[in-house]
Amino acid sequence: MDRQSRPHSSQSDSAGIIAAVTPAYNEEHNLGEVAASMFSQTLKPITWIIVDDGSSDGTFALARKLAESRAWVTLIKKERDVGIHDASFKAFEFGVSNLKSDWKYLMKLDADTKLPPSFLEKVVEKFESEETLGIASGVCAGEPGVSSHPRGNNRVYRRECWEHVRFPESGLGWDTVDEVFARLNGWQTKAFSDLVCAHMRSKLPDAKYRFHQGRLSRYLGYYWWFVLGRSAKMLSHSGIRPSLAYLGGHLKGGLGSADERTKQAVRMDQRNRIARIMRLE
Repeated sequence: MDRQSRPHSSQSDSAGIIAAVTPAYNEEHNLGEVAASMFSQTLKPITWIIVDDGSSDGTFALARKLAESRAWVTLIKKERDVGIHDASFKAFEFGVSNLKSDWKYLMKLDADTKLPPSFLEKVVEKFESEETLGIASGVCAGEPGVSSHPRGNNRVYRRECWEHVRFPESGLGWDTVDEVFARLNGWQTKAFSDLVCAHMRSKLPDAKYRFHQGRLSRYLGYYWWFVLGRSAKMLSHSGIRPSLAYLGGHLKGGLGSADERTKQAVRMDQRNRIARIMRLE
């Protein structure tokens, strides 16, 4: 493991409240803009770890310059994993394992996502004003979303909630599984529409990405009626190809199966969501 870092300088108490980790794989063309948005934050993080996940372009060299420019930025180089897994999550997990500063909130910021200047300040304010808020995010400009589903590319965790959630060992479906266990443990999960991020490499309209999402739904044990409902919603905002690709991916499967505890938790959460929609609770 190659590591580039500088000693931390003293920052205000408020700056020590949040840590950020960014997995980066071949993001040479986006990482600079992401860093500019982080450097312009009105509330700086106590630390920002960039994990280069075996990039073959200039990502590592750029990240090294960024780490040299700020005392609170650290670069870690990770060998890329092989096998069936979620590479972005595994790199994030690796970065979290290398956090040395204490933190109250933890952010996963993808290397293709630019933040508005007051993002960190405002998201901390939301956590501080809602004691049951466990996972939060902003929204991505021009992309559909669900208010109870924080976006995975700019997701922030309260530490106490982080300690309640669990993740698949492979990372597959991590951004469903974590919020399922958060909600089942009494935490709220929210995507805030007033925190608008710029997603520079969105995959939502891509049929291959939706096919993979369908396979993940099979892996996580989604109810068939939930899959159909999600496909119908996808049809309304993304068109027929992504919708059919999602259904095709679910039918195809092939990723194996999550453990029984995870599948049961996912299904219980889906039942709870439908009950809330139908006002049965």
